[in-house]
Amino acid sequence: GLVIGDTSLTPPDLTEDMRATGMTHLSAVSGSNVALVCGAVAVLVARAGVARRWRTPLVLLALVGFVLLCRPEPSVLRAGVMGSVGLLALSSGRRRVSLPALGAAVVLLLCVDPWLARSHGFALSTLATLGLVLWSRPWGDAIAGCLPARMRLLGDAVAVPLAAQVACAPVIVLLQGSITTVAVLANL
Repeated sequence: GLVIGDTSLTPPDLTEDMRATGMTHLSAVSGSNVALVCGAVAVLVARAGVARRWRTPLVLLALVGFVLLCRPEPSVLRAGVMGSVGLLALSSGRRRVSLPALGAAVVLLLCVDPWLARSHGFALSTLATLGLVLWSRPWGDAIAGCLPARMRLLGDAVAVPLAAQVACAPVIVLLQGSITTVAVLANL
């Protein structure tokens, strides 16, 4: 379930625990899966000494491989496209480029599959990516500014799940009736 979204053998009590902690997105091919794959590849290419300018293209290539591995169904394509936009936003640090790219991705996906407009998963994916584009960098900088120098990387680590959670909160409340207080910590 964590890699390719197969939840056929997941026990019901685990499913309920994941819902209670805000972690259900981990067992569907979602932005979380994309983040795990992209994060792992980013660490590998950085540790392998790959030049900084080649890291994002290599991570994007791995993302294409992940989409093919999971079968390019609508939810997987949505996660891949939104993950690509989020990756480009985080790696460029330029919201002026990222916001139009997100808009273009949403319009493209809706042109390919207009029924996505009725999908909660699409809304959550779009909002999470929007939160990353708009808030993860400034919030990460603000949080890092309040931390000792050796802990400043924690600012970005906290800002990413916080930005996604805040952006998704309205739809999460619509779907579940409440927001769990441990979701940001669990996703961190």
